[in-house]
Amino acid sequence: MDAELRRVYELCVARGAFLFDTGDTYGAGKFDCRSEKLLGAFTQDLLQSSPPWPLPGNSPRLVLATKWAPKPWRLTRESLVDACRDSVQRMGRVDLGQLHWPPYFFQEPQLLDGLADVLNQRLVKGIGLSNYGPIGLKRVAASLAERGVKLSTAQAQFSLLTEDNEAFVETCGELGIKPIAYSPLCLGLLTGKFTGKDALELPPPPRGWLFGALGLNKELERLLELLGEIAKHRGKT
Repeated sequence: MDAELRRVYELCVARGAFLFDTGDTYGAGKFDCRSEKLLGAFTQDLLQSSPPWPLPGNSPRLVLATKWAPKPWRLTRESLVDACRDSVQRMGRVDLGQLHWPPYFFQEPQLLDGLADVLNQRLVKGIGLSNYGPIGLKRVAASLAERGVKLSTAQAQFSLLTEDNEAFVETCGELGIKPIAYSPLCLGLLTGKFTGKDALELPPPPRGWLFGALGLNKELERLLELLGEIAKHRGKT
């Protein structure tokens, strides 16, 4: 599996991808933050290899991003700084550090202090948020501004099946931060592989619950038909 993941990573870089985003909950538990470790190892090996690595042509440098989950035991600013140091140890460096999702209200001030700390201590080059809506983005941006730091990015699930896409982009523009879209194929729903006579089984819970919220319904089927027509017209799959 690791060898296959390495080939996918190198293919992405060869095709011009330069931002790789992971999180300290990806490959957690017995896998011991495997995702961060693999991304760090793949990147280190790539940068040490011969041309045309690390990047073809005039592409920008590789950007390594990760996210820190507001776990129940992360209650202090120091706990977030420690999480960042652990990620740097696993990945070699962290360019963009993000809060993975909104914490409980009593956690947020301390974790935002920690997010500001990792930037001020130059453990990262930029900080961002993930899974915050427009209202939350504005609140956190204002709170961090009081701490003398600025958000660089905000990421959200962004596809033809998600709502409030325009509001999210507009808010990012107002705040002067870069939006990052994740899951543009909406967990694979927009590939069509979960519909039709040859449909794959849905993933088990908890991820499988997300599919129920997004809906495997007639609207999705009509959208997939329309996408198929557009692809056919353009000579694409």
